[in-house]
Amino acid sequence: MQEIGMKSASILDKDGRFEELEDMSVAYYVKDGAPQVFSPKLLRRLHSALAAGGIIASPTDMANYLRFHMNLGRVGERQVIPENVMLRIYTISNSASASLFGKISSESDPVNGNLGYSLGFIVGLYDGWEFIAHGGYLPPFASVMFSFPKKNIGIFIASNGPGIIGGKNDLPLEYLVIFIFDILRGKVATSKKNLRPNFKTAHEFDLSILPSIELELQNGLRHRGRELDDLIGLYGHAVHGDLFVLYDESDDSNQTLKMKYGEYGVGRLLPQEQDFIYTVEFTTDILHHFYTYDADFLAELDLRFEKLAIIAFTGVPVLKFVKDADLGSFPPIPWSPESCGPSNEHSR
Repeated sequence: MQEIGMKSASILDKDGRFEELEDMSVAYYVKDGAPQVFSPKLLRRLHSALAAGGIIASPTDMANYLRFHMNLGRVGERQVIPENVMLRIYTISNSASASLFGKISSESDPVNGNLGYSLGFIVGLYDGWEFIAHGGYLPPFASVMFSFPKKNIGIFIASNGPGIIGGKNDLPLEYLVIFIFDILRGKVATSKKNLRPNFKTAHEFDLSILPSIELELQNGLRHRGRELDDLIGLYGHAVHGDLFVLYDESDDSNQTLKMKYGEYGVGRLLPQEQDFIYTVEFTTDILHHFYTYDADFLAELDLRFEKLAIIAFTGVPVLKFVKDADLGSFPPIPWSPESCGPSNEHSR
C-alpha cells in the first residue's frame, strides 16, 4: 500500500485495538431516533462481515488509491503495475443482467446498470458512461469508489453510519455518487426524490423466513426456581455451534441464569410469568450490532425452555440446539463418492 501512496492505511484484523486510534472516525447507529456511538471493539467481528476483510484508511489514502486505478497502475512517473495487467483487472469475467438504476422502458431512457463483475470490480454503465466500482461495507461504516475512465472522474465516499445499506436510516452511497457525477459533468443532478431507493427495511420483510432457535432437553423439566440445575449446560448444534446456559456469577444466590453464545451473545436470563420463559438482557455491545443492521427487533429475545425451547420467534422454522450434544452426538452426514456431482445416469 505504501507504494501507491496509502501511507497511513492498515489492514483490519481481529486483534486490532481500533478504540485506541486517535484519528479513527467515530461510528454511529440510530436507536429510538437518536444517534448513538458504536463500539469500535465490534470492528473485530470480521467473521460476521459481508466481505473477506477490510482496511482502515484516510481520505488521502483512498484518493491515492483511486488515482492509482485511474492512471492504470502508474504512480507519478513509475508504472507500479503493468498497464496490461490493470486492463485485465477491469475486464468482465462474469456477466450480470440485473440493473442498479432501473430498466429501459422508452427510447429516451438512459442506459444504466451493471454489465458484470471483473477481477474484484463491478463494471457497468450510467447514462451510457462506463464505470468501474467497488464498495466497502462493515456496518455502520460503508464506502464506495467509482471511476468513470472516459470522463476522467473518480469519486470516493465514506460513511460512518448509521447502518445497513438500504435500511430505514440510510441512503445508499451509489446514489450519491450519481448525484455528484451529474454535477461534475455539467448536467442537472438527479433529484433527491428520484435518488430514493425502493428498498425494504428489516421491519418490512416477512419475518417468517428468519430462523428461530430451540433448545432440546434430554430429560424432563422440574419447576423453575427449585431445579435450575436442569437448565444449566451446553446446547449443541451440528452447524451453528455451542450455546451455553450458566449461572450468572454476579449473583451469589445462584438464582440468576445467563446465556452465552459466542463472544458477544451474552446476557442475563430474566424470568417471565410463565414457567421456563426468560427474556435475554444482553450485557455486551451486541445491541449496537442489532441496531446497526436495522434489526433492533432482536434486542428483546425470549428464551423458552420446554421439551423444545424456542428463542425469539415462534411458529417459524427453527434451529435445534440439543442439550449435552457435540459433533459426535449428531448422526453422520450421508455421503458417498457418487453423492456429489453428476450422477452416472446423467454422465452417460
